[in-house]
Amino acid sequence: MCIRDRERLTADEAEPPVLLHGEYHQGTVLAADRAPWLAIAPRPLVGERAYDLAWLVRDRLDTLLASPGAAAGARRRIGKLAESLEVDADRLRGWTLFRAVEAGLHALATGAPAPGELLLEFAGMI
Repeated sequence: MCIRDRERLTADEAEPPVLLHGEYHQGTVLAADRAPWLAIAPRPLVGERAYDLAWLVRDRLDTLLASPGAAAGARRRIGKLAESLEVDADRLRGWTLFRAVEAGLHALATGAPAPGELLLEFAGMI
């Protein structure tokens, strides 16, 4: 299912590609003097905004999964991000699912079972 979602998402571009941060999450956005916010440590790539925002959806994953109603909380995150940043919620959900499964499988394959299992649990919720 995850691979089919990725194929659907890459075949049907919802918006023109833009330059992305690549690893956009809470830890890479800082308050700054010259601008209100500063994004640091980019891994630049070109794609759609929903791909980059997917990383932000799973930010602070351990806290999210430890809270009651984690699945509903994850869906709310997707909805709020999509609405406030004017991104298609279905595409954001699809990219979030793909990136969580990809990162989870990578973690398991490289000997990091705890984060891998956490990511796959998260993917199962969305």
